[in-house]
Amino acid sequence: MNKLDLIPGERIIDDSFRKIQRLIVESMNPLDIDSYERFQEYILMSTQETIDKIYLSHYQKYYLLFEYFTDSNQDRLYIVEKIELIQYIAECFDEEYGDGLDITVANMLYQALFLGNHDGMLMKIPEADF
Repeated sequence: MNKLDLIPGERIIDDSFRKIQRLIVESMNPLDIDSYERFQEYILMSTQETIDKIYLSHYQKYYLLFEYFTDSNQDRLYIVEKIELIQYIAECFDEEYGDGLDITVANMLYQALFLGNHDGMLMKIPEADF
């Protein structure tokens, strides 16, 4: 099964989609430093650490942004509940087997909290406040 089909929550497809996407992406690099340097600042987390942070977080809803880097028409944005996000991370990310999806998870204030990639890595944004 395609992991995109497993993304829970309510998909945002109206005019606000690209605006919200831009705000989330901008929050990943607020000082607009070199992308490679910024990537080095991200904090690698295990799947379980990520799940624990979400579980203990005071946020109840999140944005889940999927970006398809070779075709922006494939990008998707969802609003997901905390428990749905925990279940999705548990089911779709496995760092040991290099299995994941290119996502960014943000709070409802458009602040990116962590990234996931297709290799199963999960990385916390340094400024993120769960």
